[in-house]
Amino acid sequence: MTPEADSRLSGLRRVKLRALVGDHWQLEGPLEDGTIPGGATLHTAGGERGWALIDDGDVTGFGAALAWARRREVRALHVLVEDRSRAASGIVARRAALFSQAPTVWRVEDRSLEPAIPAPPSLGADHPDVPTEVLDALSAEMAAHGVVPIIEHGTLHGEVLGLEVARAVPDGTGGWRLSVGVGRHDREAREELRPGEPTGDALEDVAALVRQWRTAPDRRHPANTLARERLLRAAVIAHPELAGAASLAPVPGPLPVDDLRTSAPAGALGLDAAGHAVVVVCSTGVDIDLVPTAADIRLIHAPDAALVLVMPAPDAYPLTRDLAAALLRPAEVRTVREGWATLAT
Repeated sequence: MTPEADSRLSGLRRVKLRALVGDHWQLEGPLEDGTIPGGATLHTAGGERGWALIDDGDVTGFGAALAWARRREVRALHVLVEDRSRAASGIVARRAALFSQAPTVWRVEDRSLEPAIPAPPSLGADHPDVPTEVLDALSAEMAAHGVVPIIEHGTLHGEVLGLEVARAVPDGTGGWRLSVGVGRHDREAREELRPGEPTGDALEDVAALVRQWRTAPDRRHPANTLARERLLRAAVIAHPELAGAASLAPVPGPLPVDDLRTSAPAGALGLDAAGHAVVVVCSTGVDIDLVPTAADIRLIHAPDAALVLVMPAPDAYPLTRDLAAALLRPAEVRTVREGWATLAT
């Protein structure tokens, strides 16, 4: 989107939010508007009340709304989610209820508002399931070549140091096979350039390349820049003491992530030294939706567990710590030292 188109869209969102607020709330005095990724904001001059519109269907806008409300010291936050399918508003309402001062979430349809109904904890969209016997065979094939099989949202893929290098796909005859490569485009290119390549050879080749580059600190390469949060999860699973845990295994996030360029908090479930359940969620860089997503991961997989957020020390922003403390059941924030990537090996 061009800067001009983005500016027009932001303006339209601000106008839409003002109209919705004017239709449904009786207000006096000036209002200040603004924008967040995927939406717009409006608040009273003193911060007594604020409204955030999310109209792009992306639930991660909720984290942006919370961050904005904290910066503006908004005391009563209303989150308006434009959502004809009810899916996004339900997820946002579910996540809002996990905070001690829960925002009020509304579902928007045209110019009408209704209270959003929290969606039940789930793992999002369904995907075709791989038959159990095929799942076992493909998993064993990947494991034999040092690739870790992981099941997420009904799909089987294989990771090396947290980076996807293979995925189970239909073979066109009613069966399943492994497609090898780092992401969809690499898989497609490899199959076109190397037709008939044995799967084992492909797995060995791609896994070796990823291991060569994935933890190289001074050389920039797609293999060490993509899915950094999953690399951190691999390091924490290899060294669970980094999260105060005794053992951990990966678990899927609430929604599927089909593009390696899209960052999403990476979760793990396990036990601490006392045998109590713990959910660990890893993140790198700036992710303002980390805390809502992490709390949702805990709700889905182990609602009574402790929640630990792990990130590199420079990424432990005050906002993240504030939101972690604002949960009904606060999360602990732990940091890892520089050079943490080598711990994944």
